[in-house]
Amino acid sequence: MGGHHHDRPKPILHKGCYSRDIPVFNTDVELRKELKVWMSHCVTSRTINPHSHKHYHRENELVDNNDSVDSLWESIRRLPAQPIYVEHPAPQKVRVYAHYQWKRSLHGDWGVKSVTFTLTPEPYTKITFDEMNVDTSLRPLFEERKDRLGSDTQKGEEILETQAKRVHEIAKSIISRPNNPTQPDSASVAKDGLSGKPHGALAEALVGAFIEIGRAAVVGDIARARLDMYEYYVYGLLSGVTSDSDPSPVTARQKQFYQLGQADAKNLTSVERYQLALSLLSYYAHSPKNHQPRGFELDFPDDYRTYWHTSVMEEGFRAYMKKKLYTYD
Repeated sequence: MGGHHHDRPKPILHKGCYSRDIPVFNTDVELRKELKVWMSHCVTSRTINPHSHKHYHRENELVDNNDSVDSLWESIRRLPAQPIYVEHPAPQKVRVYAHYQWKRSLHGDWGVKSVTFTLTPEPYTKITFDEMNVDTSLRPLFEERKDRLGSDTQKGEEILETQAKRVHEIAKSIISRPNNPTQPDSASVAKDGLSGKPHGALAEALVGAFIEIGRAAVVGDIARARLDMYEYYVYGLLSGVTSDSDPSPVTARQKQFYQLGQADAKNLTSVERYQLALSLLSYYAHSPKNHQPRGFELDFPDDYRTYWHTSVMEEGFRAYMKKKLYTYD
């Protein structure tokens, strides 16, 4: 019978237990109080202490002496304040995410072991410098250029703009926006717009790889197709930036754009690759994916070390391309 107990899957909590919009408080005491009220609805509030056999409030234990609450409070404090010229500002709120770590009793029952609170959908993870996904050629730059974060990020944005325009023109020449989105035949697909200029044989291969796209029926189809191109382009572009593994390209389309990104990466110096990464992380921090009205500020160097991942920078690139309307324009 005991084996059947251990076959029980981990519980799935109400969706409101995984994220919650809370006010921006003036003190961490108020923040902790709010988190306790929230957790009291998601865990068994009055739990029996296995040692004293007395009832106690489980939410207090999950929030008090929780390092992630301290990190959350610091992140909230770094959020930009509301503009002073707003005559009747609405109460400022932030979306907080709860990441649950589970444990099982000897009887196979599931219980919440701990909770990590963050401002992002992904849990914040403390890592050491040796565990960073920074390419070894870039690691010394964190110390050497620590006083140039602002200018390096700005220079990175200039590099990003150049690369984004370049890949956008390629994507646009392959699949273009329809003149009338309601008419499927109005979308045009270039068959010779890339040949020889400026990418030669690679461009011709790209045209061949995309010929199956045909005519886009709606703008949404164009956006999805282009995002797929951009995704694998930036994976290739980040060669020599991160050391974590990229998703392997499968289709001819993905492989060609991945190779195009790799070719562009070879034309960047180590400093330029570092600057590009700083810019992508900045766009990630202000991506709509994080559901923060004004984004969140990255603290150098700890936050940069934490978020230095290919998938994070790809999200930053995606946010940039959407901002520029490069997904369908």
